[in-house]
Amino acid sequence: MPTEKKKPCSERDDGAFAVLPPECIAHVLSFTTPRDVCRASLVDKTFLAAAETDALWERFLPSDRVEILSRAVDPVEYASNKELYFRLCNPILVDQAKMSFQLEKATGKKWYMISAEKMQVTWGNTPQYWRWVSLKESRFAQVVELLAVCWLHICGWIDSRLLSNDTTYVVYLVFKLTPDAFGFDSASQLASVKLGAYASEMHVSLMLDDDDDEEDDNQGMEETENTKK
Repeated sequence: MPTEKKKPCSERDDGAFAVLPPECIAHVLSFTTPRDVCRASLVDKTFLAAAETDALWERFLPSDRVEILSRAVDPVEYASNKELYFRLCNPILVDQAKMSFQLEKATGKKWYMISAEKMQVTWGNTPQYWRWVSLKESRFAQVVELLAVCWLHICGWIDSRLLSNDTTYVVYLVFKLTPDAFGFDSASQLASVKLGAYASEMHVSLMLDDDDDEEDDNQGMEETENTKK
């Protein structure tokens, strides 16, 4: 009995989705994620048309995008909401270049990085303990270099209303160790994150163990989690 030969994907009918207007498909896709939309647009031309609509990408942009763009150091140029979304997936400097902002590409969640200039560094303006320098690999104009200090105390803060709702955030202290760095391996350091009455504390080591990969010898991070409701 002869069997029906299957058509290649490129020749198959688009089915029920083909009779729906792009605006309807876009509304359905708006309940997914930007990653899902991009994947769907690769397998069906109906989804591809819907993925280009401004209304869809408006749902993925932060509701306070106008306020965010007003804080940008340099104007952000875009011709569509989709273009704006992917433009914001790369860091932009905001708040007099003291912070940077970007969107996580897969989900549209907000990311912020706070510069050393915006943080409270104990004795940070005392030349015998710290000095302010420029690094070509930094997105900020200045970073602070520790020379020697008996009490290491660094604080940073951000208005939780700037963050994405119902999202678990991880806080990193990003720093670079010089080849002659010393002192951090003698004892663990206390890291804490506070949100209202909630506080999370943990002991961390700012100097990596000798067993860690050589390529990571000059880079360290400390992290603790918090959820913004």
